[in-house]
Amino acid sequence: MRSVKRAGRPVRRYRSLVSPGIAVLAVLMFYAAFVSPKTQKGETARFEQDGLCLEVTGVHHTGGFVGNFGDKKPFDAYRVYPGSVLTVLEASGERWELRWGEDEALALADGMDPVELTEEFNAAVVYDLDAGRTLLQLWITDEDEEYWK
Repeated sequence: MRSVKRAGRPVRRYRSLVSPGIAVLAVLMFYAAFVSPKTQKGETARFEQDGLCLEVTGVHHTGGFVGNFGDKKPFDAYRVYPGSVLTVLEASGERWELRWGEDEALALADGMDPVELTEEFNAAVVYDLDAGRTLLQLWITDEDEEYWK
């Protein structure tokens, strides 16, 4: 004999999980938008020379070594994205400056706040006051162009 089943009511066991699921999704979206660190384009590079140690984020090209005209010593050049950050990790003494524009300079020292490299800088240099020469040049550009290598 065949069993005859009546059409029963639909099972509603997962209905109660809809509201908590939406709440969890909202919390995750909030975390991703505001709390989690922003992913930044480029890489992080470390520059060390003569007792100065810097960390630069958002680097998309290192190289393009340029020479000082007076003493013919080469210095590094980094191309970085706007919004990159220059952090002083170690600076023995106060003999370095971050220079941009014609008369604008910032002394680099231990414990200083990181400096955000914005498009207003366009280009900046790390200058050694004792040696009287440039150690590092930073080009702030958003262009991903092919560089001469």
